[in-house]
Amino acid sequence: MRIKFFLALVALGVSMWAAAPVQAACGKHGFWVFGGDRIFLSHKPLYGSACHGKQLVLEVVLTDSSKLVTLKNAMTAGEVTFGPTGDFSLQTLTVGSTVKGAFSKGNFEDDDQSATPLFQGTIQVKKVLVERSLLETPKSSPGALSGFLLKSGSTHYLLNSLDRSRDLDQVVEIKPKPGQSMVEVGDDAHPVQLPGRQFLAGKKPNTLTAMDSETAGFTSSDGKKVHFSTTRVIFRASSSDGFKNSL
Repeated sequence: MRIKFFLALVALGVSMWAAAPVQAACGKHGFWVFGGDRIFLSHKPLYGSACHGKQLVLEVVLTDSSKLVTLKNAMTAGEVTFGPTGDFSLQTLTVGSTVKGAFSKGNFEDDDQSATPLFQGTIQVKKVLVERSLLETPKSSPGALSGFLLKSGSTHYLLNSLDRSRDLDQVVEIKPKPGQSMVEVGDDAHPVQLPGRQFLAGKKPNTLTAMDSETAGFTSSDGKKVHFSTTRVIFRASSSDGFKNSL
């Protein structure tokens, strides 16, 4: 009897967990777009916001493949952003979900309104690569700093893991310095350890610049140390004002 009662409680708990409500549509969201053969979206976070306080990096596909060449050309030429249509919750961005919106050349949320429309389109989420809450108190030590690598074709991207207010939300294209080889990167985000924040005494925002990262290199999860050169800054913005203000 006790066993049956315990199993009933477990079943009830699973049922209640499965039925947990998804956060209601809470606002409009913006994403940086980068990549090549693989298309990545990186959410513009706002630290401490219940609606926008999440670092979220997705691999997506365009449902209309005829627009792929236009998007690739734009990503190669400069900054591209994606603004979904209407309000929604980031929790709905799961594998297989679709979102309609507008792609723009430049940052469509910049105050100077310099961005130009590219096209309207629908994306489908292929993979959730990174999902980190920016609501909780950081658990890492003050000097710790980590990141991750993504790969599209032969191009490698280095991203910072956001941990606290004023962390630098950035994506840079990198290549190993002469005599160095890149670590093996698969289809998932590959974690790396970056130099600590002690490199940043007096600097603002409180994380590494691309040049600081190059100076010290990064250490892969398999222990390999790689010194690299930045070939291109895709975007750079503080997580405390990631809605509008690029640095």
